[in-house]
Amino acid sequence: MQPPARFHWLSLGQVLISGLGFLEFAAAGALLLLMGLSGVLGSRPSARQILPYFSLVWVCGLVCLLLVPSIGLSLMRLLDRPLPAWQWCGEYRAASLAMLAWPLVIAAGTYISRTGRTETLNWLFLPPLQLLAVALPLWWLIEFGRRGLPGNGLQRTWGILSAGLLVSPTVATLAELAAIVLLLALFVVWLSSQPGAAQQITLLAQRLANAGTDPEVILRILRPEVTKPSFLISVLLVASGLVPLIEELVKPLGLWVLAGKKLTPAQGFLAGMLSGAAFALLESLGSLASPSGQDWLGLVLGRTGTGILHTVNTGLVGWALASTWRDGRYLRLAGVYLLAVGLHGLWNVFGALLALPDLFGPASVTGIVAVLLRLGQIAPLALLVLAILLFLILLSSNRRLRAVSGKIGSSPQT
Repeated sequence: MQPPARFHWLSLGQVLISGLGFLEFAAAGALLLLMGLSGVLGSRPSARQILPYFSLVWVCGLVCLLLVPSIGLSLMRLLDRPLPAWQWCGEYRAASLAMLAWPLVIAAGTYISRTGRTETLNWLFLPPLQLLAVALPLWWLIEFGRRGLPGNGLQRTWGILSAGLLVSPTVATLAELAAIVLLLALFVVWLSSQPGAAQQITLLAQRLANAGTDPEVILRILRPEVTKPSFLISVLLVASGLVPLIEELVKPLGLWVLAGKKLTPAQGFLAGMLSGAAFALLESLGSLASPSGQDWLGLVLGRTGTGILHTVNTGLVGWALASTWRDGRYLRLAGVYLLAVGLHGLWNVFGALLALPDLFGPASVTGIVAVLLRLGQIAPLALLVLAILLFLILLSSNRRLRAVSGKIGSSPQT
């Protein structure tokens, strides 16, 4: 008589998180769809007003679709049903074929985002094109990075993806908000010791309240404040330090529950890539929910680079975590984490510097601001170089892990 199977608590947690996430995104999608349709049926709808609703409806639908396998597989495990024996194979070829359509998606999205002749084109066709423009490169990166490497199993793979979609973005957002609130509180304490500062802030708040929602008027009011060197440096420090420190720590949260599962370095690398790609998918689609027409192409290309950043960085951290759990070399883990933070920080700095020329316009500047403006002029090239470097890291990591996996697989079993 065989002993009863142990209850699988991880599967219970997986089905609860994935199921609640499914219900949350399904409800949000339904509400957003109703709001979007009410806007369409209203008098003379504007694409700028209703596009965010339909963009987010597509995001909610995609997240729900990606959560279904996690729910189904974890339920089968809880019910002691045999899991499918299907193995990952041939997906790299499929992803490569799908990427052939990516330039067409970009071309169609660019045309639709810039045309003003038919508002229906924007809210009806742009959201699915945005979804494909973001998701296809991320899928290809995952398949490219895991070529020839042993997988993590179906349930574990979809569970890690669910954690990357639901847990990591939520925790990262809450942690960043808490850090920003703390920084603002410290700023208020410092400001209270400065004579006349409270009166200036009150006057600025009154001017903003009178400006309404006109972005040009708001920018004209804020420009003298946000172009101060102290403000610019503070923003760059937060973008290059605080945000990467939090996100590179939080993105691989799905791996921490597997700390006792003796993951191989290759499995940790794959789990990290999947976590980073899921995080990038939600972040990028959220940023594209309401793009301005002329900036759509640049924003999509920028988010593609950000997808490379998140996927590769979290893959490296995942590899370091799995390796450290096996040999206890925590110094290596710290070094890889700091490398990921440094790459992320550089990306954020140059991404922020891209906006400086538009912020200052033709105004004459000197000192540190002039230096930042010159860096902003080379920011596109710097971001391209960083993206190429990250891709080379991905290529090298795959080759090294394939070599190690091959040696392990060919060694005699004892």
